[in-house]
Amino acid sequence: MPPAASRWASDHDLVFWVVTAVTGLFFVGVVVMITLALVKGRRASPLPAPLRRTERRLETAWIIVPLVLGLAIFAFGADRYLTLARPPSDALQIMVVGKRYMWRFYHPAGRAEINDLHVPAGRPVRLVMASDDVIHSLYVPAFRLKQDAVPGRYTEMWFEATAPGEYLLLCTEYCGTEHAKMGGRLVVMASDDYDAWARGDAGQATPVERGAAIYARLGCGTCHDLDSTVGAPPLVGIWNTSVELAGGRVVTVDDDYVRRSILRPAADVVAGHQPLMPSYQGRLDEADVLALVAYIRSMSELSVPGAEAGP
Repeated sequence: MPPAASRWASDHDLVFWVVTAVTGLFFVGVVVMITLALVKGRRASPLPAPLRRTERRLETAWIIVPLVLGLAIFAFGADRYLTLARPPSDALQIMVVGKRYMWRFYHPAGRAEINDLHVPAGRPVRLVMASDDVIHSLYVPAFRLKQDAVPGRYTEMWFEATAPGEYLLLCTEYCGTEHAKMGGRLVVMASDDYDAWARGDAGQATPVERGAAIYARLGCGTCHDLDSTVGAPPLVGIWNTSVELAGGRVVTVDDDYVRRSILRPAADVVAGHQPLMPSYQGRLDEADVLALVAYIRSMSELSVPGAEAGP
């Protein structure tokens, strides 16, 4: 593996080497015991005597020691997993779309890239990932991180790069005949340099701006704006609220919920409303959906006390 270049990569390496050492030690021990048994048991011998006290102690140790080691490794690995499953609230969010055979990245300041991903050093970065066709898997060996991009849902991962430089970026899920070509670079820059780079393409619309344009083009506000007379649930201040659905189920408004409501609106109908919204499945690609979700998320900055929530 290349030198570790992210905040948690050294912990992953520690787990890997501890598991390798422990399993290797037990493997050698088992092979030695099997060999001794074969050598000592070559000649016919009477049936073994009942277990003596020392043998019971050996059996007890053989159960307890692996159990303690296994639980210790599990506890450390679970702690690291839970840390990586909860990105910091102030993480820089970059949207990722996998499509045969390229990666597309959309930065919050408006920059867009293909197969190259620029990120700042020393700041948490959250990748929200989708696929336009089949399953892809974004892998950065120097960060010890890998996450699938799955059709029909969002996945995410976050990291904090520790040192500026260029690192290999790959797809590790076979996605077609040109799978091996689906890769690029992850470029880590000093934080100030990244900010200057992200602002460098002033003519590029941000994801929120692109989402606002799509929202207007599709006429979403006709039903979901506060002054709408249609009676659909308004979207202002909706993010991270709890919504009761028809049937009594309660869900939290997040990326996945809004995406489902755009593409499969009949799946999660808000209680007290009719399933009147048309589906945009096949009418919007993943980049458009991500932008629309980003715009609806930005509406959370507008608070309307007492307003009914839910798309």
